[in-house]
Amino acid sequence: MVSKIKWLYVSCLGLASWLPEAHLRRLASARRALAKHEHSVVKKSAPLYGWMLLAVFRARLFRGDAEAVIFALWVTAYSLVCRLGELLHPRRAFQDVQLVSSIPAFAVHCVREAPKANKVREAPYGLISFSGNPFGFAVLQAHLERFHSDADRSAVLFPALPSRRVPVSVKSAVSVLRRWLRELGVPDPDAYTGHAARRGAYNDIRSSVPVSLIAAQGHWSPDASTASQEYALHTTRERSLYF
Repeated sequence: MVSKIKWLYVSCLGLASWLPEAHLRRLASARRALAKHEHSVVKKSAPLYGWMLLAVFRARLFRGDAEAVIFALWVTAYSLVCRLGELLHPRRAFQDVQLVSSIPAFAVHCVREAPKANKVREAPYGLISFSGNPFGFAVLQAHLERFHSDADRSAVLFPALPSRRVPVSVKSAVSVLRRWLRELGVPDPDAYTGHAARRGAYNDIRSSVPVSLIAAQGHWSPDASTASQEYALHTTRERSLYF
């Protein structure tokens, strides 16, 4: 567009210079900045959207129990708008999931060694409700029934089978996800990392869910650009309308 305007001024109107020198410098700077923005590499991760997880499920791309655990892990991370590492903390166990039967919904409590000063003071939780997110609720319910039927509440929530005593590694979960996306024909699957579910979920819901509730679900800092209020200001029932 800039080139066409320049051609109009110089070739058609016969003007020697179509912009003052100072404005030309600013325009050149702006064009360089825009080009850098358009072609820059994603720093954290490409977003993993909900339709991708549904496509993996419908195509049954996960093989065996180990990949079924990894699929449940990715769906749960997407549902909670969280990083993969938050669900694979060494202390993450079955006991961190509580069924709120009155809604119904699963409350998944955050595991945190020492909360940062700028984060919420209390250990936050994410909600996966039957009404707000039936797919995520069903996947997590099926995972718990299949791999936690022995009711050992100290057992690892997402175990690396067959040991069941250690969690799946982020590296292995990301590797399996990339293979799924490659089989689906998604471009550049290597751009997806442990942040993929958090980024994809946020972009999927940000136009339809109040940002304060997204902040509550993803436990962002109260003063973060993606948060306007602390999670504690919202009830479980309010959040179940969306998540």
